[in-house]
Amino acid sequence: MGMKCIQCNTDNDLRDRTRNSGRCKKCNHPFVFEPSAESNPRLKFTDAFFQKALQDISNNGTIHFTPRQLQYLLDRRLNKLTSFHPIVLLIFSFIVIVISIFLFLANPVITIIGIFVSASLLSGAWKSFQERRNPRPELITLPQVREWLRRWQTINGDTTLLLPPLAQSAQPRSISPDVSAYSFDRAVICDRDEIAQFLIANNFHFENNCAVLSIDGYPQDIFSTVMEMLKRNPELKVYAIHNADAKGVNLVHQLRTEPNWFGDQPIQIFDLGLSPYQVLKGKRFRVIQSSPSQTLSSEARQSLAPQEVQWLEAGNLVELDSLMPQRLLQVLNHGIATSQSSDLGSDSGGDFFLMTDTSSSSVYGADSFG
Repeated sequence: MGMKCIQCNTDNDLRDRTRNSGRCKKCNHPFVFEPSAESNPRLKFTDAFFQKALQDISNNGTIHFTPRQLQYLLDRRLNKLTSFHPIVLLIFSFIVIVISIFLFLANPVITIIGIFVSASLLSGAWKSFQERRNPRPELITLPQVREWLRRWQTINGDTTLLLPPLAQSAQPRSISPDVSAYSFDRAVICDRDEIAQFLIANNFHFENNCAVLSIDGYPQDIFSTVMEMLKRNPELKVYAIHNADAKGVNLVHQLRTEPNWFGDQPIQIFDLGLSPYQVLKGKRFRVIQSSPSQTLSSEARQSLAPQEVQWLEAGNLVELDSLMPQRLLQVLNHGIATSQSSDLGSDSGGDFFLMTDTSSSSVYGADSFG
């Protein structure tokens, strides 16, 4: 298998790489990956493949990304479906049966062979249908991706847009009284620290003039101060962003009812997703199995349709990380912009639908995710 050097673009076959101890025969630059040493045929990729993945995940070096986001991108490109589409196999099976019927009188042996071939095609169609219907297991793990990134950075330098691991704790940071005296008109609350880190690193809070926090208190050093600033604004709009799982669908209820959040304030809360409804409607999300079942709160059950509850209790999960970073930012920007322009007191054409309306708050949900 030939491999092009990412430094000088020289093609090196396996003999060249072996002779030069895994280095380019022209510029002597080391190769990070060696496809011939990988036993799994789906993981036989080159340095150029990995470099292209880094360029795409960072939108050509303009967007910070997490290792989990890179893992999803690599898994999409390496863990492709290998079988034909079931409809294609069904069509071929039908053609074989028709031909066999016409040839029955002339040659019964060919007809018998045709029946066996048709049965094999039908079996393949069923297996292909099951493969597409059921969530595919992940081909690669996050530790694998971290190891590949470590090797890549050792040879090719730091990947500056790769977000570092989250700090375990931080001392409260003092904020100037002139700054803390103000508030925000908007706040984005994430169900995971990593998504909040991702948004902050990409200056989402500056571009949208909003606070970005996680339900678990990230960023810890300014969390308390920012919450004080938010509660000071009675016109505050809150946007919830989360995975399609049990914890995620309960996020809005937490924000609306818990006193340490906004339980005592009549504010608008927009559920931008990701919800099981959006996943079932979209059909283009990367569904994985998180566990045999997920424990749902009674409040979450009441807010979900029966098919959504069934989907969650089957152990299904879709993570925000599965969206490309650029796409995730676009979806959130679109959700905030739509909420600004829509008349939420009336039907706004389907962009948002009223989920809950109480004396303390209003909660809206996006009808589709992007």
